Amino acid sequence: MLRLRHTTHRLIRLVFLASALLMGLTACGTAVRDDSEPPLVGIDGLSRDGDRITLVLSLRNLNPQSQRFDPSTLTLSLDEAPLLVWSRPGGTELGARGREALTLSGPAQTAGLEALDRLAEGARNVAWALEVTVSDPRGREQVIESSGFLHRVPGRVDQFR
Repeated sequence: MLRLRHTTHRLIRLVFLASALLMGLTACGTAVRDDSEPPLVGIDGLSRDGDRITLVLSLRNLNPQSQRFDPSTLTLSLDEAPLLVWSRPGGTELGARGREALTLSGPAQTAGLEALDRLAEGARNVAWALEVTVSDPRGREQVIESSGFLHRVPGRVDQFR
């Protein structure tokens, strides 16, 4: 009888320790991150009308919660020459793991227009670089950078992707 009582107490202690260990590991594994990833930003399209540029940004939210995208400044460069420098309010709400397009327009910079002219005249592509400054929900500014190559849209004058 004494041996049974000793075995029972030992079993209870073992179950208690295993439960405590399991709860401790579970608590560490389910911590919710407060940080969110900035959206991915790219170029969906670009068009030129004289000395004005219209830029369609493609935006992708990687987070499981919605996110506001309010750029404070944006600089688009072609072959390292600025084409569009934009700094007006405007933005959009990105749904959880969602995609959106945001259209911006403004006057073109002369140096960037020269690179765009080369592309319009038959160059195969030009390198683009995009730098967007946004504020996160805590008010901290962060810079999102993206780059790629711009091509003419076949059959459409002054339209590029």
